[in-house]
Amino acid sequence: MALQIRLRNSQKADLSVVRDLGADRVSAIIARVAQLTIGAMDRKLVRQIAIEELGQAEDKADGLIRSLFSLSTLCRQGGHSVGDVLDALRQAIRQDSGWSEGELAKWTEIEPKFAELMESRFVRH
Repeated sequence: MALQIRLRNSQKADLSVVRDLGADRVSAIIARVAQLTIGAMDRKLVRQIAIEELGQAEDKADGLIRSLFSLSTLCRQGGHSVGDVLDALRQAIRQDSGWSEGELAKWTEIEPKFAELMESRFVRH
């Protein structure tokens, strides 16, 4: 049976924040995370990098981090690939987010970068 995700209102709000960040800002976070030399997941460190890259916007960083780590946890605990989780998320967004076509297009643009961040060894492991 295919993975299904039901979004809570708080998750919809966090994903809206992620959607509106833009691929360039997420790419900057990815570049910084890739330079880390620690060997395991560190949510606080990734959060601090996000805050710095997002111009001290803690609320935006927190929305990104909550989305990132909750979906990564689903991968780890459920044994799902990032692709499977993002496929289920994309379906949930289309069915239940109430986003406009323009907002859906923005998600489509940022999703590959979000996936890349999810795959980071500091998030995934």
